[in-house]
Amino acid sequence: MKSLRLYCLLSFAFYGTGTAYAQIPTRESVRVVLGAMTSFAESHPIEKAYVQLDKPWYVQGDTLWFKTYLFNAKDLTGATRSGLLYTEVANDSNKVIKREMIPLLYGLGRANIAIDKTFPAGSYTLRVYTNWMRNFGEDFIPVARFEVSELNEKDWMVNARIRVEKKSSGDSARLALRFADLNKEPVALREMRLSVLAGKKTLYKEDLETKLDGSLEVTLPLGQRSIADNLSVLVEDRRNGQGKRKLSFPVTPENLENIDLQFLPEGGNLVGHLETTVGFKAIGEDGKGRNISGTVLNSKLQEVGAFKSGHLGMGAFPLDPFPGETYTAKVVLPGGAVKTYPLPAVKNTGTVLRVADIAGSDSLEVTVAFSEDLVQAAAMYYLVAQTRGVPCYGASFNASKGTATMKLSKKLFATGIVRFTLLNETKTPLNERIVFVNHHDQLRLAIYAKPQYQVRDSIALRVQVTGETGEPVRGTFSLAVTDDSQVKRDSTKETSLLASMLLTSDLKGAVEDPGYYFTAGAGVSRDIDHLMLTQGWVGYSWLQVFGKPSAPPFEAEKSFTVRGRVTNIMNKPVANSGLVLLSKKPTAILDTVTNEQGIFTFRNLPVSDSTAFFLQARNKKGKSFNVGIEVNEFVPPMFTQPQERIAPWYLNTDPLRLNFITHKVQEKKEDAKKYGGILMNEVAIRTKRVITGSKNLNGPGEADLILDEEFMVKSGRKTLGDLLKENVKGFALKGFKGGRWFYMVNDMLVHLIIDGTNVDFTRMEGTSYREHLETFFSYYSADDIKGIEVMRTGKYQMSYNTRFLPPLSIPWEHCFIEVTTRTGHGPFMKKTTGTYVFRPLPLSVPATFYSPRYDVKTTLAAGSDRRSTIFWAPDIVTDKDGMATVSFFAADLPGTYTVIVEGSDMQGALGSARKVLAVEKK
Repeated sequence: MKSLRLYCLLSFAFYGTGTAYAQIPTRESVRVVLGAMTSFAESHPIEKAYVQLDKPWYVQGDTLWFKTYLFNAKDLTGATRSGLLYTEVANDSNKVIKREMIPLLYGLGRANIAIDKTFPAGSYTLRVYTNWMRNFGEDFIPVARFEVSELNEKDWMVNARIRVEKKSSGDSARLALRFADLNKEPVALREMRLSVLAGKKTLYKEDLETKLDGSLEVTLPLGQRSIADNLSVLVEDRRNGQGKRKLSFPVTPENLENIDLQFLPEGGNLVGHLETTVGFKAIGEDGKGRNISGTVLNSKLQEVGAFKSGHLGMGAFPLDPFPGETYTAKVVLPGGAVKTYPLPAVKNTGTVLRVADIAGSDSLEVTVAFSEDLVQAAAMYYLVAQTRGVPCYGASFNASKGTATMKLSKKLFATGIVRFTLLNETKTPLNERIVFVNHHDQLRLAIYAKPQYQVRDSIALRVQVTGETGEPVRGTFSLAVTDDSQVKRDSTKETSLLASMLLTSDLKGAVEDPGYYFTAGAGVSRDIDHLMLTQGWVGYSWLQVFGKPSAPPFEAEKSFTVRGRVTNIMNKPVANSGLVLLSKKPTAILDTVTNEQGIFTFRNLPVSDSTAFFLQARNKKGKSFNVGIEVNEFVPPMFTQPQERIAPWYLNTDPLRLNFITHKVQEKKEDAKKYGGILMNEVAIRTKRVITGSKNLNGPGEADLILDEEFMVKSGRKTLGDLLKENVKGFALKGFKGGRWFYMVNDMLVHLIIDGTNVDFTRMEGTSYREHLETFFSYYSADDIKGIEVMRTGKYQMSYNTRFLPPLSIPWEHCFIEVTTRTGHGPFMKKTTGTYVFRPLPLSVPATFYSPRYDVKTTLAAGSDRRSTIFWAPDIVTDKDGMATVSFFAADLPGTYTVIVEGSDMQGALGSARKVLAVEKK
C-alpha cells in the first residue's frame, strides 16, 4: 500500500461556478482552514487497535487466545507512540471481570485469558485500548464479543419464539417454548415456573407443565400496550430433587410491523428546488436490517418517487423537493402490511452536498448546490476532504452561479473512508458526506495446503504474502485454525483486520455483516455507498479544530512506569526527596529523586501478574520523614453497555454450537475416568475462606459473605464504601422520617465492626449515624483491608447480637459487617506517612498454545482429541521471499477446518485470507 503521503498531497482548488478559475484572495483562506486541520491532526494523531480471537465461543476450562495490532491511523504503520495496551473483559451487565496490561513491540502484542470459574455462562465484551486512545472517545475503542458456556451434561436447551398477534380487542403476544436436553430428548411433563419480564418488571408469572414434546405455550394479553423492547423470560425447574435449575434469556418479538425506518438526505438536508439523494435504512426489533419497498407521496398524495431496499434494508432514491412541501413514504413492510413514515422537513434555504462515485470511474464527482437566497448573497464557502483524520483536499468558491462541481481523482485519497465537509465563511460545517474509496491495494495472501488430510495427520501450511504488484512482503501475521463442526466461521458476517481498519473503525455503531463489503460480488460498490449514506461516522469536532489549542488530557505511555509526587504537610511539592521502591515478586530495589515540582518517575520496572510496589520517601539522611506520596494510578474509563443483547448458548442453539458443547462434555467425562474413575454428579462444595487475623465472633470462615485478601488486592484502591455498595446485595443509604438517614442491608441496620471494635461506640455526640459511618467508608481503602465478613442471617448474627446490642433489641433487624485491617489496630484513623503501597494492573504474560504431536508415542486414546481450536499461531513472520511455514497435527474428528490468516507489514499494508482444509478418517 502506498504511503498516505502519496495520496494526500493537499490539493487546492478555487471555484466560482462549475468551472474552475483562480481566486487569489481566497488562497490564503483555504490554507488557513487546511492548516488548522493539519495542525490538529499532527497534535492529536489517532491510534487504531485491532484484536483477533482464535474463535467466538468458549466453555469454562478453555483458553481464549488473541493477538493485538496497534496502528497509526493516518498511514496504518505500526504505532510506536504507545507501548502499553490495556485489555478488559466485561460481562453482559457491563461489569469488568478482568483487566490487564499488554506490552507492545512496534505495535504488536499477544495474550491469552484462562476462562475459569470467574467467567460464568454468558456473553462478554473484550476491549483493547491505549491511554492515548482515550482522548478520542469510546467510538474509537474496538470491541470483540465472545460467549462462554458451562459444562453440565444435565443442561437444557430451549427454542423460543414470541409473536405479536393483531386482534380487534387488542394485541397479544404468543410465546412458544420447547425444551430438550443435550441429547435432543424432550423435557417432557416437567413442572416449571414461567416468568416474562420487561426489564425488572414482571408481566406474567405462572406454574406450568411441559407437554410430551417438551413444549409450553402462553398468550400474553397486551391490550393497547406495545410490547417492551427489553423483554426476557425466566424459567425455573419446580421438580424436587433436581437442583435449582434456572434459565434466563432475552426474547425479541416477531412483530413485522415494528420497523425502525430512517430517511437520511445526502449531506444532511432537504432544501427546496435542490435535487438530492435520500438514503434510507430499515431495522427490525432485533437490530438487523429488513427489506422494504414503497413510494414517496407529497401533501396532495401524488406519487413523486419510489424505492426498494437492497442489502440489509438499505437503499437510496433521488428527490427534487419543493419548498414548503411535506413528503411521506408509503412503505410495504416484510409481512405485507403498509405503513407511512414522514420524510425530513424541507428547508427553504440552505446548501446540498452530493458526491457521485460512478462504477468503474477513477474519479469522484462532487457537487455543491445553493438555494436562491444564498446565490444572491454570493458568500464564500470551503469544501475540504480528509481520510484517516488527515486533510487531503481543499477548495473555496462563492455561490453566485448556484452550483460548484468538482471532479476529483481517487488517487488523492488512500483506501478507506473519505469525509467531505462544506464550511461557510465562519468555518461552521453545513454539510458532510462520507464515501468509500477502494484501490484494492491490500496485501495478497495465499495459503498452500494438500487437497486432503487424515485425522491426526501432520499438516504443513505455506503462507505466501505479496504486494500490489506481486513483490514479496515481509510481515507479521496471526493464524487460527478451527474445526467447522464446532465453530461457525462466516467471512461475510465476521469482521477482519481489513474491515476493521479500513471501514468499521471510522463508523459509529455496529456494522452488520462487515466482511461482505470486502467481497467481489456484484452490487457491493452500490451497497457500500448506501452504508455511507445511512451510517454515522466517528471523527473530531470542528470546534476542536478551529478552537483554542489544548493539550490532550491522556498522555501516551511508552512503557509501564510508576510516577507520582511528594508533598509536605501544606501540600507543597518537596524537591530532591529520595524515593525507594521495593518489590518482592519479582524482587527489585530501585531509588530515585524528585524534581523541582516534587515529581518522581520509575521506569523499566519488572512487572508480573501479581506485583505490588512499596514506596518510601526519605530525607537527605536516608530516613523516612513526614511527607505525603501521591501515585498516578490508572483510573479506568467507564464504557457504555453494548446495545445488542446476545442470547445465551442454550437459546435457539445452533447445531455447531451444540456439537461444541457435547464434545466438551464428553471430554470432561473421559478426563474424569482417566484421572480417577467414575464421573460423579457435580456437588457444590463450599470452601471456607478464612481472613487471617479476623476477630469474627463466629470463628474462621463463618459468615454469610466473605471478601478475602485476594479480592482486596484485585480491588485496587477502592474505598470501603464502594466495596460494600458493589458487593453486598441490598446495601444502601435509606432515609426515614425526621430527615434521618441510615445505612441498611435490605431492611437491616448496618453495624460496622473494625478489628473487633464496634465503631458505634466511637461516635461523638452531635455526629449523625450517617456522617460517622461515612468517615470510615471514605477513609479505608482496599489496600488497608485484609478482608470483609458480612453477618446477615440468624446463624451468624447471634454472637454479634449478644456482644453489641441491648437485651431487648430485635435481632433480625441488624446486619454486622466485620472489617479486618492490615494493621489490626481497630477504628483508629492514622496511616503511616511517607509510604505508599501501589498495586498496578497485572501485566499479561502470554503462554504458548499447546498442540498435540502424533509423530511420537502418545497416551491420547484414539477419538479423544476433539479440539475446536486446532491451532493458534500469533507470531508468523514471512521471510525475504514473503514465505512462512507452520505445521500442526489434525485432531480426531473428520470434516473440514477453516484457516484464517491476517496481518500487516506494519508499513501501511494489510491483508487477510481464509482457506478450508479437508480431513477424513483413516
